[in-house]
Amino acid sequence: MTRDEKWGRAWFALEQVYLETRGAEGERKFLNEQRNFTVHPATVFYSLYESIQPECVANGIPLGNLTAAIARLDKTEFTSEALGEGFVYAYMQAETASRAGIGGMITEARRHAGMTQKELAEKAGTVQENIARWEKGTRTPRMSSLRKLAEALGCSVDDLAP
Repeated sequence: MTRDEKWGRAWFALEQVYLETRGAEGERKFLNEQRNFTVHPATVFYSLYESIQPECVANGIPLGNLTAAIARLDKTEFTSEALGEGFVYAYMQAETASRAGIGGMITEARRHAGMTQKELAEKAGTVQENIARWEKGTRTPRMSSLRKLAEALGCSVDDLAP
């Protein structure tokens, strides 16, 4: 895996944590920082990670995927060298895999529990259309929704993560 690909996956993982922790505010922050990130990845990444990590710990938001993405980076890859096209490709690939993987896990857990999409939606406090979108991978559920799904399915959030 190239340096750009590793940074793409790390950026995607950090974005997911930011969205879960800070919602729309986190999304705006990420859009503002993405251009800077491609030019100065290590500096921007560290700054964002440092700002969100205490909130995650305080609120019990898991950092497993982010920690794994950071672990894939060799210390020599924490340079000020700009990122290339591989970054964008790896980011999009991580996003697609996350959607498809989570969707498949939700489908499998729902079927194992013997529930329809509508029944799961009612137990999880959402609508059937959301369950269908998540299972198809056209949308990715927020962490708060994953927690409700896991509770409704009698499993852990980790059981729904690819």
